[in-house]
Amino acid sequence: MRKTLVAGLVAAALAVGAAPPALARPTNTDSRDDLTPVVAPWVHASGTGFVDATGAPVYLRGFDAIGYPARAAALGANFVRMPVYWSDIEPAPPIAGHHSWNDAALATIDDRVQALAARGINVLLDFHQSGWSSYFTALTVNAQGIPSWFYANGFFPFPATQKGLGQARADFFTNPAAIPYYQAFVELLVRRYRSYPNVVGYELFNEPPSGALGQNHAATQAVIAWQAGMLRFVRSLDPERTVFLFTRQGGDLGFLNADLSALGSLAKVAIDLHDYFVGLDGPYGYSADTETWYPSDTATHVQFETAYAGTYANQLRLIDRVLARTNAWNVPLLVGEWGARLDDPGLLRYQQDMLAVFRARRLSWTRWMLTNNSALGILNADGSNSAAALQIQNDLAVPY
Repeated sequence: MRKTLVAGLVAAALAVGAAPPALARPTNTDSRDDLTPVVAPWVHASGTGFVDATGAPVYLRGFDAIGYPARAAALGANFVRMPVYWSDIEPAPPIAGHHSWNDAALATIDDRVQALAARGINVLLDFHQSGWSSYFTALTVNAQGIPSWFYANGFFPFPATQKGLGQARADFFTNPAAIPYYQAFVELLVRRYRSYPNVVGYELFNEPPSGALGQNHAATQAVIAWQAGMLRFVRSLDPERTVFLFTRQGGDLGFLNADLSALGSLAKVAIDLHDYFVGLDGPYGYSADTETWYPSDTATHVQFETAYAGTYANQLRLIDRVLARTNAWNVPLLVGEWGARLDDPGLLRYQQDMLAVFRARRLSWTRWMLTNNSALGILNADGSNSAAALQIQNDLAVPY
């Protein structure tokens, strides 16, 4: 890389592996994008919301989607959060600093971004991970994001065990030797898509987990410090687009006491919240310090239930707690993931509560997920619109 940015280290970090001396640090050798101009996006963050080029408010509403640009448009979306996986873009390790990018995968993203642009739909490029890495596939189902070669080829060796996974996650956010590998992937995408006006911005890392660093304030600050370095790097390549980040994990754990000063200016920064709250009465929700969930992760998230019994008031209570903090930071809040199971008989009532919350607070959001092969998908198995998809279509038809 032309520039190496070192994320802040925390004293609590584990003693972890570093890149073997024989391996050269990677450089972005894809010169095709070197002269790609930075074109101002249609929409960017301003204060606690999003605006267009004239300064008029824009409310971004739509879906998390890898494909289906025509379907997103037909359902009334003006926004798609598009997961992009490092493991798909760079399936083989760099050799002597030279990268082998997956041109077919990049061409597919090109086609989808262009198709969405033709329909007037904004795009957030989400640098996504789910289950961390296929290297740990025995521990997590359909894991993808961090390439398997990152661990399997001697770069950062960790055992493919639960303990090794926790160590690998902690290492990723605290070991400066790991940063250039991820930066090369980020640089490729930023240079490639900074000329697309419908690209609103980039999400630095989906749901960053702290792993063996723990569920505490120090872990939150370690994740924020890593994102601060990545934010500066992205801004050096594209100062126009909004950069989306988390405090820690999808629920923005630790937000109450999070110190964002390492980020510097918060102009064109947005916070993404993944809100799968069950909406139950009582103490259900964040712990008092927001560093974890109470009484547990599984007890507070709809993915683990099949009979929604929450309320609008409780959903609003959780959102307002996060909004109080993002408003104090003067940055927008995007609810970048939300949803319940398609087989939940309370699904439509859940969506009614959530859509009413978003409307009451004029929030931007994307529903996970516009697909027919996920428990949280909103398309039927045959690809037709489910009742949940039609309910969202009806909501999108009515502006805030």
